[in-house]
Amino acid sequence: MTKKNDLTPSLKDIREILNQAKFNPKEPGPLNVVAHSSGPSYLESRAIEFIMEAQVWRGNIPLNQKETSEQEQYKHKMIRAIQCLSLAIVKMEKGEF
Repeated sequence: MTKKNDLTPSLKDIREILNQAKFNPKEPGPLNVVAHSSGPSYLESRAIEFIMEAQVWRGNIPLNQKETSEQEQYKHKMIRAIQCLSLAIVKMEKGEF
């Protein structure tokens, strides 16, 4: 029997990230404006931009260090990308193209 790799994400890890990405599009904030005024194409483009920004932060993370501001920025950008993609999927499912 092989030992589970500590770096392998668990279902709990995935749920934690998705839980952090949850938001209410009716609450005031930047996602409220985007949710009501933007179509799926824009949301997909913004998600790509957030991912590209996150990659820059990831490149600045020192090896073998605990939580750093770079890691926080990386995580923030990636969660924003997940939020934009979630909105895009919902808009497509509701018939907005």
